[in-house]
Amino acid sequence: MKSAALTSVMLSIHLFLFPSAHAEPVIEIGSGFVENGTGVEIPILFNNRDDVIGIQFDVVFEPSFFDDVDTSHCLGQISDGGFLAACSRLDWPNRDIVRFVIVSLERQPLPSGQLGHLTFNANPDAESSVVPLDGLSCTGLAIGSELEEIPLTPGDYQAGEIVITGLEPSDPPEPQPANLDLDGELIAGEDPIFRRLLRIENPISILAVGANEMVLTLPGGTQLVATKKQFVPRQG
Repeated sequence: MKSAALTSVMLSIHLFLFPSAHAEPVIEIGSGFVENGTGVEIPILFNNRDDVIGIQFDVVFEPSFFDDVDTSHCLGQISDGGFLAACSRLDWPNRDIVRFVIVSLERQPLPSGQLGHLTFNANPDAESSVVPLDGLSCTGLAIGSELEEIPLTPGDYQAGEIVITGLEPSDPPEPQPANLDLDGELIAGEDPIFRRLLRIENPISILAVGANEMVLTLPGGTQLVATKKQFVPRQG
């Protein structure tokens, strides 16, 4: 009985001192202060804990505060030789993401330290705000020295933020009902099946404006006020 208890204690001590054979890497995103109309450099750091030889990760941010994100120095600390390394801001509709990809061509562990920096240029009309900078764990993936995949989790990212000193936040405008015109434009036709044909503008853009109330203009000019409702499907 004493032997079993001793073995359990020794195993617990071993797991405490050597928690995992495949500890995951950590991405650290820096923070900074910026005035509207100017730029700020945000460092991106990588801590290699498990002989990782390749990694992909995304930095996500709110794009409406920034005119541009300069990625020309995002991998400035990575030497040209022995690595396949690239980073870029993704195209619309993913303009809120900067993607990093780094692979060792010689299957050597990636060096820890600062990878480079991103320069965020705040809009001239940006309001004073705090903009979070974080990593997308759902797209993060590392490759170990044995070519094993190591998914990145939320705990593998240290988030940063940009504090913008700009215009005083304005009060949001009073919500206005959206106008959906179903009266349309009369289309001439001789089809006996349809007594009246109307050309109606695609309503998708009007439905997407976010207004809770909507004025419906029916054929003939009659107007009705409707309220949008959202229905969540049941699980299963």
